[in-house]
Amino acid sequence: MSEERELPCPFCGGEASVNGGDDGRMFVECNDCAASSMCALSVKDDPGPMLIAAWNRRTPPPEVRRVCEEIEEQIERDENGLPTTIEAERYCRWLAELEGAFKHE
Repeated sequence: MSEERELPCPFCGGEASVNGGDDGRMFVECNDCAASSMCALSVKDDPGPMLIAAWNRRTPPPEVRRVCEEIEEQIERDENGLPTTIEAERYCRWLAELEGAFKHE
């Protein structure tokens, strides 16, 4: 299984890398524009893979957001405006399928 690598910066397209300070903080940072991810402390396990996964997460393309909005409009709701349990479970399954279809490889 290959190690996940950083995607290009979502702001400038520059190369990104995991960096850290002397205090144990680690983060992903764009080497060109200095955009950065959240920080994580390196205590026991290497936080690098978690930071890379967070950095690589992107918003879905517009067509996926449109489909999600259409699904949202069709959800049956209870008297409080909340999805019924069955509808909420079905909605979560749809979202998981959509997310899987649009993951970066």
